[in-house]
Amino acid sequence: MAQQLQAVQDRPDHTGTIYISGSVTIPISIEASVVTFNVNIVGSTATLSVDIVASSVTFNAVVTASDIMMPVDIQAQYITLDINIAASAVTLNVNITASAVTLNVAIQSSAVTLNVAIQSSAVTLNVNISSSSVTLNVTVTNATLNVTGSVTISGTANVTITAQTVGISVQGEWQVEAGHLHYNSTKQAIASGAAYNLYETIAAGKRYFCYGASFGTLSYVSADDDPQPCECHVKVGGTAVALSVVGEGNQSAIMSFSTPIRADAGQTFGVAMVNTGTKSTYGAMTYWGYLTSV
Repeated sequence: MAQQLQAVQDRPDHTGTIYISGSVTIPISIEASVVTFNVNIVGSTATLSVDIVASSVTFNAVVTASDIMMPVDIQAQYITLDINIAASAVTLNVNITASAVTLNVAIQSSAVTLNVAIQSSAVTLNVNISSSSVTLNVTVTNATLNVTGSVTISGTANVTITAQTVGISVQGEWQVEAGHLHYNSTKQAIASGAAYNLYETIAAGKRYFCYGASFGTLSYVSADDDPQPCECHVKVGGTAVALSVVGEGNQSAIMSFSTPIRADAGQTFGVAMVNTGTKSTYGAMTYWGYLTSV
């Protein structure tokens, strides 16, 4: 006798838990004003295709698998998308068309390829990467590009900027523009055979870069008391790192360093004049550079 099939009544609403083992293919089509769909997948291979058209979407995905392919196509007015993926291999293609998007992505993986294409009137992109090897390709087509904060690049940097106005300053110029200019000067009588010093100790947490120093002599008492020859020094930690000479008569000497002289926190830095003449003379000294936080 043939087994009679029992009719299945369509249920518009369903609440419950479904447990499935083995290999399963489940096509799901949902049409509703409000949908909450929580998916937790633990498996060696997972393919999850999601197509959502809604006025408001909240999508929380936690996926643990060795191999993941997740194409996501979302069209919504407002989106909050939090994705946390821990996997050995991840391919993530995201195409979002929306008026407002908040996208928080935290990735911990040995190898990551992330391609992001953004077309928007206003973009704020915060990127924090900690990795042994990073390849970051950025193409910006815009009238104005603003980079704030500190950008440090170690290695070879190839930068192409297409913009209406581009301003690039070398380190010394930028530090002065940023208000870090630091200089010191003095003048005093120097007896024959004596030395006159102008020193300072670099404060904790600071580092000083000297770009130049100038020295000069002039009469001490009267016109017949000629300025005397002097040795001129730039010193770091009490050791002379640069030397010049001011000759007899109204003379001056200027030292300019294309590579600045550096003094670290706790070190003394300064200039000195040693009167090598036979009479007293009047000496003037100045040094300049920038003082920055470490």
